[in-house]
Amino acid sequence: MTGRFEVPPRCFMPAPHVDSAVVRIDRVEGVVPEELDREFVARVIDAAFAQRRKTIRNSMSANGFAKDVLDAAFEDCGIAPTTRAETLDVAAFVRLAQELIHDA
Repeated sequence: MTGRFEVPPRCFMPAPHVDSAVVRIDRVEGVVPEELDREFVARVIDAAFAQRRKTIRNSMSANGFAKDVLDAAFEDCGIAPTTRAETLDVAAFVRLAQELIHDA
C-alpha cells in the first residue's frame, strides 16, 4: 500500500474531525496459497473490517460467522478475539481463512 495524497476535512460534507488520504493497494501474487479460495479469503477480510471500532470477533460474528467457530479458529491461529482487524497482517488473515474454510 502506498500513500498517494492527503484529502483535507473540508473536502467532505459534513467535514470529519480527522485527516484522510487516498492510498493505492497493489495485489501481491503468491500470498494466498493456490488451494485456498481467494473469494473466501476476501469474505473473511471483509467481515473482519465490516464494523468500525469493533473487535474482530464481534465484527465477524455480525457478518455471518458463528462465534464458536470463530473462537476455535482464533485459538488455532493465536489471534486474541479482542484484536482489532487493522492490527493483523496479511499472513494472519490467510491463516484465519484456512482455519475457517473447514467450517464454511
